[in-house]
Amino acid sequence: MKIYSITQDDKYKTLIDADQVESLQEFATKLAYGEVILESERQAFCVVYNSDDKNKPALSDFFTFFRPILVVSEKAYDALDFLQTFPRVKLLGPRAGDVAIFIAELLSNAFDIDQSDYDRGEGGYVVYKAVLKIPESYTGEIFRIPENPQVLYVSQVFKDAVESLGLRGLAFKEVARSY
Repeated sequence: MKIYSITQDDKYKTLIDADQVESLQEFATKLAYGEVILESERQAFCVVYNSDDKNKPALSDFFTFFRPILVVSEKAYDALDFLQTFPRVKLLGPRAGDVAIFIAELLSNAFDIDQSDYDRGEGGYVVYKAVLKIPESYTGEIFRIPENPQVLYVSQVFKDAVESLGLRGLAFKEVARSY
């Protein structure tokens, strides 16, 4: 099974934080590192389209700027049922149907320390090139790893589903695996 890291395709508009006291970006970073917990009933975040993207279409089904929070269109959320298992973040944005989800799946012992390219400092890892050792028995479609908690990794099943459904907005980069 191939594994990919995902980012937003730069052909489409991106979402950024609107003017607010606590930004979704800051909250997502704290969430990634376990510094806050998600209280979906109490927290709501405003996002807007990046004004630098004025000539790009707003047709993306995925927005990855706030990783490990993934913003998806209602169409993508409904079609990819494995996304519906993740906790939701209340989002106020330019499109009414968008759904923000926290990718809470954290796969331990998947980072191949010997084969990956990284630096380790006081604050944790800075990963330049991850090599993953994923057990063949693992069946998750989207996950993170503790050593690089803001990067989202997806399975071949996820990639195939996105492509077969014609969903737009993701760029996939294959990640090396060790066995």
